[in-house]
Amino acid sequence: MKIIFLLLITLIHFSASADEQTFRDNQGFISCFKKDDKTYFFDWDHFVKTPKKVVRYFEISDFNRLGQGHLRSCHDQRFLTSIPSEILKPLETIKSDLPEEVLFSISQIENGAYIYRTEISAEEYIQNRRGIFKKDSPEVLSKLRHDVGDAFAEEIINQFTSELIPKHLSCSDLIGTCDFYLCQEQKNPCGLDGYNLNFGYKYCSRSKFRLLENMKSEEGKNWTTKVFRCLEKKNLETSKNLQDSDLMCSTIQKMAYDSHPECYFEAGFCKLKLSDKHKIVNLIKGELFSIESLKQGFDLLKMCAEER
Repeated sequence: MKIIFLLLITLIHFSASADEQTFRDNQGFISCFKKDDKTYFFDWDHFVKTPKKVVRYFEISDFNRLGQGHLRSCHDQRFLTSIPSEILKPLETIKSDLPEEVLFSISQIENGAYIYRTEISAEEYIQNRRGIFKKDSPEVLSKLRHDVGDAFAEEIINQFTSELIPKHLSCSDLIGTCDFYLCQEQKNPCGLDGYNLNFGYKYCSRSKFRLLENMKSEEGKNWTTKVFRCLEKKNLETSKNLQDSDLMCSTIQKMAYDSHPECYFEAGFCKLKLSDKHKIVNLIKGELFSIESLKQGFDLLKMCAEER
């Protein structure tokens, strides 16, 4: 009798599991969820564009009632070409019916992520990507915010920094490496949009290592090494004078940008061969037309003219 009872429980469990299904989009997010006789489709800008990604839902019966087509199951999501906005409803009414897996997917979308992740903690995310998160290699940051959203990206950077850099370490010990900017952010937090992460750390390896590889002359290679050390030293001096100031983050950014022409000049930009100068301009041309970059360019040209 006990065996028969256990078999019945097992059959009920598996039939219930089989009746609960999730379907995902190309980025891995759950776009449709079916449980028993209820089928929910989720939308967040696939067809209805909003300034912020807001997840809403509709049921098959709502869609079919308007004569937009005939959906029978989640498998039919590939036939969706438009969703009438009047059938989209806020999630609050069904959140209690959704499993954790679906809610986790929705929370990532609403927090700005573009790629689904299975990791809950920043530590787990880093551990699963050790080939990307490594010393002196910040290019991962350029994609991180896009993939996981700003809130989780900040958690990841904070976790990675705490693993990489002991708090008692002086940032001056890291001058010459890209991790200097992580250290500076640890000492003087300004967030993902601050200079240390959004410019210094983000562009350090892309610029530094590509230039070292592309420069054919010794003068060009020496200039690359000198300029990055100079930029970091200026950054350190500024932050030491501004600790606990309300204007710390904005001033660090302004002073850092202002130091670019001076560091370029001191490292010997004006004396470089034309071919080396072209390599530098080609690498940073994506930034050339910002107001800061144009001002830096004019200042540098003026310094070179005065040196002649």
